[in-house]
Amino acid sequence: MFLKYLRDERENPTRLGSSSLRSVLASMDAKVTTTDEEKLSLDGQRAGFIGEIAYWLESAAERLGSCFDAIPERSLVLQANESLERTDEAFHAAINSKVNP
Repeated sequence: MFLKYLRDERENPTRLGSSSLRSVLASMDAKVTTTDEEKLSLDGQRAGFIGEIAYWLESAAERLGSCFDAIPERSLVLQANESLERTDEAFHAAINSKVNP
């Protein structure tokens, strides 16, 4: 269902795929089980969900990720660190630049 949502929302400039994914994972972590059977069920759901997301990420990287080959690993690390330091104001500016190019 999550992957279907991402596909359906691909034309929406304000889609919230990463927030939705975070929410799904947080709700799975927050679930308090009362029986061993519920715990096993939740563990299976979590493993299945993560496994399916991983499969799709791997497929996307293999089929669409050739542009990654030309990027030095150091650049990826720097970019990831810049994202960690992004302020709310910068985050909203980045969103607005996509919505109002």
